[in-house]
Amino acid sequence: MISKKAGESQVIESFSSFLRDELQNKFGKDKKFSMGNFSGSQDRKFADFFAGTDSNCLLIEFKEFESEISDEQDKPLRKKLCNELTLEVAVESRCTHFIAFRSKSKEMDITLIPYVDVVCPLFGVGIPPLNPIQRTSHSQFINAFLEGEKGGSIDEFISYAARLNTIAGGTANGLNAPFKAVLYSRNSKGQLTGTLFQSLSEFKTLIDKKKHTRSHRPT
Repeated sequence: MISKKAGESQVIESFSSFLRDELQNKFGKDKKFSMGNFSGSQDRKFADFFAGTDSNCLLIEFKEFESEISDEQDKPLRKKLCNELTLEVAVESRCTHFIAFRSKSKEMDITLIPYVDVVCPLFGVGIPPLNPIQRTSHSQFINAFLEGEKGGSIDEFISYAARLNTIAGGTANGLNAPFKAVLYSRNSKGQLTGTLFQSLSEFKTLIDKKKHTRSHRPT
């Protein structure tokens, strides 16, 4: 029997492709955006994947199938997040941090759920502070993200990243937390370029600079 598994990386790549395509469809080629496929300490501390625009940011933990969500029980940092969960933190997390998995069909249909609502019950956390699980298809999710209805504002994201960084034993200053991803934009020749940033402080500076440059373009 041929295995239906394709690998978690295929789910991440598919979601990234769907997001990039919809960004271009919705905003054209000039939209600035950021992405990061995390590994190592960034994966353990934050999540598998980061996406950001100049207004909203989010983290996504990817699994290939829904049954693999239970693997999160083996992560001490996630156990600490859930055991320290308050209503305030749950609200902060729910707009910023998600878990995703694909269906077992040949079509790459990806479902996304707020992370704490589906993972924290594995550690005995119940309602409150959790909400009933809300499932969103990748197409609905991406559209909501680009409309500013999913993901947290830059400041909200920095606050949540600081919490995750603190749980991992790092600084409580989210701006200074090590955070490596890439800001994509177009240069004067219309070519797509990537600017690596090393912290959320650098990311915020780049975003603010792009906003300032855009607002002062001649009309």
